[in-house]
Amino acid sequence: MRYWQTRNGTLVERLLWGWSNVYLVSFDGHDIMVDTGPAALSGLLLKRLDAIGLKQLDALVLTHTHFDHTGSVAVLKEKFKMPVIVHRSESGFLESGISPLPHGSILATKFIYNLGAPRVEHWFKVRGVIPDILVDDFMELSSFGLNARLIHTPGHSIGSCSLVIDDQLAVSGDTCVSPIPRRAFPPWADDPISLVRSWKKILDTGCELFLPMHHWTISRKTLEREYERLSKKEFKDVGSR
Repeated sequence: MRYWQTRNGTLVERLLWGWSNVYLVSFDGHDIMVDTGPAALSGLLLKRLDAIGLKQLDALVLTHTHFDHTGSVAVLKEKFKMPVIVHRSESGFLESGISPLPHGSILATKFIYNLGAPRVEHWFKVRGVIPDILVDDFMELSSFGLNARLIHTPGHSIGSCSLVIDDQLAVSGDTCVSPIPRRAFPPWADDPISLVRSWKKILDTGCELFLPMHHWTISRKTLEREYERLSKKEFKDVGSR
């Protein structure tokens, strides 16, 4: 497990890494989890939580509702009884347990998607959960004991959100992903133009480091460079790059 700490003292702990990252954000006795990973890793996630002695969760924040981010929501809800927070546009997906698979954003993933991804979405169904709190464009999390806010950063999916912590770190979901060093453009995105515009939103927070839900951390310098590289071309055919 890896840790980051803000200058304000908020601790961000990566509980799972690999298939999908899962983060625990803690400050002064308050704990919020961000995403849960896939259902196949539910047992491992619970073992990690037992190992650190976590007895309660103040909330579970979902960056979006794809199966590899929500697979353990129902299990955690049963164990901790915490409120589940998700963007309003994806609340129906969370409740049904079926979320549309993302479109490809580069040639290889476009080809895979076009092979028939929409026809196999039901293969990736998870246990549905009724969300407790719905987010629109912005939500402060001070009521949960954290100096953090959730902002709508669409592009990877319609309801993708990023959690900004102490204006220093951002848990960015799949809004920026680094499968290749010093890159931030994810291989899957429903709306690449909106996604690049969402980079500007999280850059404007002043955050210095971005913690994605896949692969490695992304520095502010990298995201600024990537934003400049794509935005100066007026987003023309962003997905082909």
